Amino acid sequence: IEGLLDSYKNDIFVINFWGGEPLLHVDQMKAFLNHFATHQRIKFMMITNGSMIEHHKELLLTYRNKLMIQVSYDFEPCNSKNRTTKEMSDKIRANMYWLDENKFNWWTKSTMFTHDISSSLYDTYLDFEKFSNSLKNTQLTMNITPDTRVWEHQIFDISSIEEEMKKLLLYFVKNK
Repeated sequence: IEGLLDSYKNDIFVINFWGGEPLLHVDQMKAFLNHFATHQRIKFMMITNGSMIEHHKELLLTYRNKLMIQVSYDFEPCNSKNRTTKEMSDKIRANMYWLDENKFNWWTKSTMFTHDISSSLYDTYLDFEKFSNSLKNTQLTMNITPDTRVWEHQIFDISSIEEEMKKLLLYFVKNK
């Protein structure tokens, strides 16, 4: 990394912590954070499921100005149905409220199965909007990635997806 900094003198570098849950490997994160935090041209990004944030608040606050956080969260009804329990979903939401209250640079990204896009996109957006509007310091945008790893095992019903999109468009026209 030092060599890259010397070779590319005008570039900003972002060190990403992701894959599995980075907060399970907090010692490795701390090593990078401690070593490179004073470099003006290095920033950090962590992709987390958000479930362990409350256990590492002190560390996160220490590096708040250098660390961007993406919380992988699908919103309801998808999150509790596919990813976790309702209790864990509530815990993750509480952690996202903490990120907001402490003015972190953070956002969410949803990874939805095609059957959820075709059956729950509209309801998922409504939950996202309600949550987003309840934040005091963060303006979120809805970011959805279709989970393509399992497409061959899913029923891909384009007409149902079109219906979900129509509901969303009508909602936007009526309410925005």
